[in-house]
Amino acid sequence: MSAPLPPWRGAASVNGSRSAQIASSARASATFTPCRDPDVAGILLLIGRDHRLTPVLLERLIEIASGDSNTEIADRHRLSVNTVKTEVAAVLSSLRFECRHQLQMLARHIAFQLAEGDEQGAVLSSLRYHFG
Repeated sequence: MSAPLPPWRGAASVNGSRSAQIASSARASATFTPCRDPDVAGILLLIGRDHRLTPVLLERLIEIASGDSNTEIADRHRLSVNTVKTEVAAVLSSLRFECRHQLQMLARHIAFQLAEGDEQGAVLSSLRYHFG
């Protein structure tokens, strides 16, 4: 029997749960950016380092999780959109995500766990288990 999918791996795994309700309301709020929280960003950076992302790709990881578009990232760093697309693809591939939405859901999941009082170390441990 396989382990259940974590909430950020697909919508089916969170349907009907409190996390799904919060995520749904968070999507409705354009200003909800959990990755701007230093604790969330710190956990994502540790996961990125576990997957041996370069410093540039770690930066893209945080920008993607914050909801920035390829064009916004390219403009901010004075890069071509194609360069950013390549970097984004590398981040998603390294973390075994299919799309940037899954990474954004992971950031929300981390934010909700921290908001519910989970310790940062416990959150990181559970994520490392899922990323194996």
